[in-house]
Amino acid sequence: NSSVAFPLLQGHGTLTLDVLYLDRQILGDLSRGSLVVDRDGNAVGMVRPVRSGSPMVLSSESLTLAATAVRQLEDVRIANGLPSAGDELLIKEAKQSMHKIAHLFLKIALNRPKEISECLYEMLNARRNGRCRDQHTRYEDPALMSINEGDNQGEFGGIGIVVKLQDKRILVAEVVKDSPASRAGIKEGDQVVAVDGYVVQSLGEAAQRIRGDAGEAVEISIRRSGGGEPITLRLIREVITVPSVSSDTHPDHPDIGLVKIKALTAATPEELEKHIDDLLGQGVFSLVIEIRNNPGGPFFAALEIVSFFMKDTDIALVQRYRDREFVFDKASIEAAVAGFYDRMKKQRPTNRFGKFKDLNVVVLINKGSASGSEIIAGSLQTFGYPVIGTPSFGKGVMQGGFDLPAGRFFLTISEFFVGDNRIQINGKGVKPDVVVEQPADEARDLQMEAAILILKQRQAAAKP
Repeated sequence: NSSVAFPLLQGHGTLTLDVLYLDRQILGDLSRGSLVVDRDGNAVGMVRPVRSGSPMVLSSESLTLAATAVRQLEDVRIANGLPSAGDELLIKEAKQSMHKIAHLFLKIALNRPKEISECLYEMLNARRNGRCRDQHTRYEDPALMSINEGDNQGEFGGIGIVVKLQDKRILVAEVVKDSPASRAGIKEGDQVVAVDGYVVQSLGEAAQRIRGDAGEAVEISIRRSGGGEPITLRLIREVITVPSVSSDTHPDHPDIGLVKIKALTAATPEELEKHIDDLLGQGVFSLVIEIRNNPGGPFFAALEIVSFFMKDTDIALVQRYRDREFVFDKASIEAAVAGFYDRMKKQRPTNRFGKFKDLNVVVLINKGSASGSEIIAGSLQTFGYPVIGTPSFGKGVMQGGFDLPAGRFFLTISEFFVGDNRIQINGKGVKPDVVVEQPADEARDLQMEAAILILKQRQAAAKP
């Protein structure tokens, strides 16, 4: 046994701890944080290293004294305007994050920056479309990461509502069937005022507070669409699965199927295949695939959907990195999609490639079609399927996600060009074969009417 004196702040003396040095041969099997027990199995201390290289064992009494001293030391530091240990840890994490971000910009960003300092200043100032940082490079805190991961998987813990921002109010855009929200009587158009007593002012904040672990309670205050005072409902969260695909036959043309892909998730290809199979079973042989206002989602979901409509000799797109590029033909798409299923630890259905290539199809897009939905529209257009509507958003780049000590950094690392002739999407959007505007005050769906007309014309032309 011996003792070691640990100095505190100047003027506050030292803390003496009892230390037991063990035989080196025994210590060779111990690592930092190992618990030490006596012959009866009682915990008597823990191992920690010292500068001499020989680990030491702190007794349980010494650990209690040390914890008290640390708390006193924290109080002294805070009283003197110095950062606490927790603050120091956050500062260290921030430094590590900025260091990693700088290296990622230099190593794998799509375009290597000329001045790395500009990249860091633009990230700190949250400035997008700067000379270094594009509008899609971003940081996500852990809470937002959890929300986006749930969206990508198509399921999450929540109450079963989809919200939208309209006239600076957060409104219920959709209520999932047989969900806590639907059973509580929440309806489309209701305003979300507060969650657990917190007034919510953004979509991200609303989603973050509404979602949580299944089985936990949440209080949501809503105001009915007709006005009046808010009412507060206490709901129990459940695992919510939000379908990303819906379908029906056209009311006036039962041989035409209407398929709407609202968003892309890991489950969308399987959902889409099932909906199309069901429509074909009803005698449908022409489809309108609607991806208007579809913000995109996982790249491999878009890639697999594209493969449903490919011929063996088609090239869907080219992915360009800073120093290399990949051409996505049949073989490379099959390999990429198989890898995606392996990472998801799911069994991939077989015989999907080119399954619907002989169908009569048109695609509906608008300015709200972005990212993965643009890959679908642009690729199908190069295969010869007509695209109807207005030009899409124009996001033809991909971000890689990199973990930080707290949160994740998304950096633009590649750009996509559709078809063998490499048509650029980024900044340009997919240009429809037939441009049809849809005025906000127009009750008729002019774009859908144009799509049906083109399908009927193609049907007539295909008849012998």
